[in-house]
Amino acid sequence: MEIDSRRDYREILRDELTNRCKMNPRYSLRAFARDLELSPSRLSEILSGKQGLSRIAATRVATKLGYSNAECDVFCDLVDSVHARSQAGKDVAREKIERYLTDFDHLKLRNETFHLIADWYYLPLWELIGIKGFQNQPKWMARRLGITEAEVLVALERLERFGFVARDASGWQRVEERLSAPGGIPSDAIRKFHHEMILKAARSVYMQPMDQRELNTVVLAIDSQKLPLARKLIQEFWRDFCTKMDLRDSADNAGAVGAKEKDNVYCLAVQFFGLLEAEDTSATQGEQP
Repeated sequence: MEIDSRRDYREILRDELTNRCKMNPRYSLRAFARDLELSPSRLSEILSGKQGLSRIAATRVATKLGYSNAECDVFCDLVDSVHARSQAGKDVAREKIERYLTDFDHLKLRNETFHLIADWYYLPLWELIGIKGFQNQPKWMARRLGITEAEVLVALERLERFGFVARDASGWQRVEERLSAPGGIPSDAIRKFHHEMILKAARSVYMQPMDQRELNTVVLAIDSQKLPLARKLIQEFWRDFCTKMDLRDSADNAGAVGAKEKDNVYCLAVQFFGLLEAEDTSATQGEQP
């Protein structure tokens, strides 16, 4: 669910419930309340505006929704702007929201642009243009990506419109030095992109030979206090991998694979997530505001 700080937090929750019901027709407000560790009656009154949330409760709800730290802060500020105990507290929350809006507006075009190119094949198509043996024919591109020629044509038109590719006498050429999913702004488009790539990874288990893929899974118990360290280690690996595999020809990348030598397009997706459902504590302790 995209968090827009121009919206009421209750609208965000209602939309989240609606989206979950669309994905699973058997999902209900009761199931949503269970997932948020709230009673159904309390959640119903929150959604209708009869009750509010404290910042502690808002943090818990945001965490259960899987929000990042940045998303969690915005959600909690939205709650405080309505329910902080003092007017000063509400004013501070609104000032923080205004600062977020300023940052949001700086990145808004980039995020809205990605919203239009969020289907999984846009970034691979852009990478495909730069590999050895590339053919400037939509039919060939469609066959290599396993999509329709119409989808290729629409994708090329959008990439050209936003300045990521250009067409000259020799055919399509990449313009941007690098094209990647934006970060820092909560976005349905980014979530959609990651979801589609995960589905592609699942398909590769059955459709690609083992020597053409590398899929490993490890399940381990950890200290939750070490989650920031885990994220840091993954990000460091990500940067090191991209630097060594890469990316573009440059003086800083001596020894890296040159663009003319690249002959395939791959996706590196690292998933690190919890496997346990939240404990139901509502039966053993009272609801906390």
